[in-house]
Amino acid sequence: MSHKAQTQNDMCVACGMRPKYVEHGYQHPYCGRTCAKRAQQSGTSTCRLRGCPVAGRTAFVGFCSEYHASEAVRSQQVKGCIQCNDRPATTGNLCPVCDRRSKDEPVLEELDPRGNAFKNLANTTVHKWSSSNGGVKIEKVFKVVNSQATQDRFEANSQKLISAGSMEMLRTYHSSQCICNLGYLDNKICDRPSCGICSILKSSFKSFAFGDQFNTGRYGKGIYSYLNPARADRHSTSCKSSPYRVMISCDVAMTKAAKSWLPQMRVTSLSDEDGVVFVNNPDAIIAKHVILYKY
Repeated sequence: MSHKAQTQNDMCVACGMRPKYVEHGYQHPYCGRTCAKRAQQSGTSTCRLRGCPVAGRTAFVGFCSEYHASEAVRSQQVKGCIQCNDRPATTGNLCPVCDRRSKDEPVLEELDPRGNAFKNLANTTVHKWSSSNGGVKIEKVFKVVNSQATQDRFEANSQKLISAGSMEMLRTYHSSQCICNLGYLDNKICDRPSCGICSILKSSFKSFAFGDQFNTGRYGKGIYSYLNPARADRHSTSCKSSPYRVMISCDVAMTKAAKSWLPQMRVTSLSDEDGVVFVNNPDAIIAKHVILYKY
C-alpha cells in the first residue's frame, strides 16, 4: 500500500481531518464520538467498501466517497469500468460517467468536499471573489465530464491558436438562470429550454436559455464570461426551491493578441474589476465545474 493511501486510511472516515482513535491497540473508524454519532445519523446503508461503516451516498454509487469507490475497484471488491478502470461499473461494463460520454452527453461528478480538488477550487473561487462579497461559501462542486466530441473540438481549437502564435488559458466564470434543482436534489442536467445553466452544459455553449445562440454585450454577439466570479454572479438566478446559487467555471483558450481589439475574441485587462472575457466561437470555451454556493 502506498504512503498516501496509508495516510488516508489512518484518517477518520467521517471528517477525514483527524486521525482515527486508537484504543487498546484497536483502531476505530472515527476520530471520536462526535463523528461516530454523525455518521450513524446520516443514513442506514453503509458504504459498499468492505469494513467501512460510514453511510453510502447516491452520488458515489453507494460508497461514502469517490476515494472509497476507486479503492473498491483497486482491491477487486467490485467490478471496474472497462474504459476508465477507476470507477465501479454500474451500467453493463461501464461506469455512469463513461456510459454517458459514450452517448455524447455531458455528466456531472460531485467532488468530495474533503478532497484536495474541491478545496483548491473553492479556495481559488473565494479568493477571486470581490471583497464586498467576501462572505460567499462554496457548498458543492461538480466536475463536468464533457463528451469526447466536445473535448476534441476544444483541444483542436486550442492547437490552432498555438500554431498561430502564443496562446494562454484563462479560468473564467459564467452564470445564467437555473430553474431546476441542479446539484440540490440530484446531479441530473435537465431538458428545460428556459434553464440557462443546463442548456449551456448540454450544448457546450452553443445554446443558451430559450434556445438563444449567443449572449449580447458591449463586444457584440458571442459568449461572455468573467475573471471575477462576483461579476458572473450578477447574472445568476436560481430556482426558489433550491438553497444554492449556481455558476460554471470554464477554461477559455485565448491568444495574447486578444487583448487588442479583435472581432472574434476580447479580454479586458487582467486587473479590470469586471475582467470581461469575450469569444464568439463556442469551441474556444469549455465548462469545467458547476459550483453551488451561498452568501
